[in-house]
Amino acid sequence: LLEWLDPPFDGGHWVPDQIEAAGCRAALNASGEVSKRRTWEEIARADPDIIVVACCGFDLERNLRDAQEALARPGSPLAA
Repeated sequence: LLEWLDPPFDGGHWVPDQIEAAGCRAALNASGEVSKRRTWEEIARADPDIIVVACCGFDLERNLRDAQEALARPGSPLAA
């Protein structure tokens, strides 16, 4: 789960617990760790099956728009 896209931050604190409660595994952070700034290369190396974009403080429409813009960038690891 990415809670910010520019620069990318992964979800920390209780977010990995929520991911596990949904039956999945957090690709980068463990339960209780703080949210961390990541590089797109780190995210690509983690080889996630899916990436959830849930930018902190934004509503669904804004998250959807930001995710679509990120996907449209040439060479975006989100589009891989």
